[in-house]
Amino acid sequence: MADKMKFVVSATTVEFSPLATGFDEPGRRLDVIYYAMDGTRYDYNLSKKKRWEVPVNNISAANYDTIYGWWDARTDITFTPDTDSPGTTYTVRLANDTNPLRMMPGTTWDSKYEGTMIIEEV
Repeated sequence: MADKMKFVVSATTVEFSPLATGFDEPGRRLDVIYYAMDGTRYDYNLSKKKRWEVPVNNISAANYDTIYGWWDARTDITFTPDTDSPGTTYTVRLANDTNPLRMMPGTTWDSKYEGTMIIEEV
């Protein structure tokens, strides 16, 4: 698991660290499981694109505003899943159905945010 991840759109960069618990390694999207009449199971992968579920906390208010804007506008983001390997990047979107971040309990108003970002390759 990466210690630091990074989003980049134009000249705007947001770095964040995933939480160790709840992090879902990249998986395939659009898997279909089909059972034949005789009970035989068939697995079909309709896409080779990757998907990450990344729980985060301690996101600053400024980074929250940026991430929220990208999520709301369905912006294409350059994603580096491990800043120790900067050559590996993906073009992704935040695929959460609702706002991926919420205010952390016990923090002062508008200071730190947490949540789980669903990141899907475009």
